[in-house]
Amino acid sequence: MEQALWLKRNETTYEDWHLVENSAILDPLNECAVSGPCQEPHRQIARWTQGSAGGLYRLVFGDADLLAVRFAYRLSKPTGMTYGALYELLQPLAQEVKGMLWIRQMNLGPGPEFCFHSSEALVFPDILPTLKIPVKQICFTLDQ
Repeated sequence: MEQALWLKRNETTYEDWHLVENSAILDPLNECAVSGPCQEPHRQIARWTQGSAGGLYRLVFGDADLLAVRFAYRLSKPTGMTYGALYELLQPLAQEVKGMLWIRQMNLGPGPEFCFHSSEALVFPDILPTLKIPVKQICFTLDQ
């Protein structure tokens, strides 16, 4: 990502997403990330990512197809708006493009509560200030 204002730095930011069936898989995922063939790459990335932040997000709606993501929009729910009203406002946008809405379940640093991924650039209603972040993907998989 070219920007992540909540990290208060001007450098390019790397964001790492892992899709998991449920949160019970996180312990084995964490162990795998810091051992075996991943151990040294993980150490290098840890040195490069000082001041990092993280979070656990749950898919609210859309298909969890991260390969289709070209834009990430970060936003917070406006004060006084219900979650249901926010979802009703965003669902038509998700249907226009290959969009998906993620809500933060666990916060490991600063950042907006929601991430809306899409395959195309979108215009959000004025009531929802968003940070538009073009996404350049670097994809790889590890066979186990």
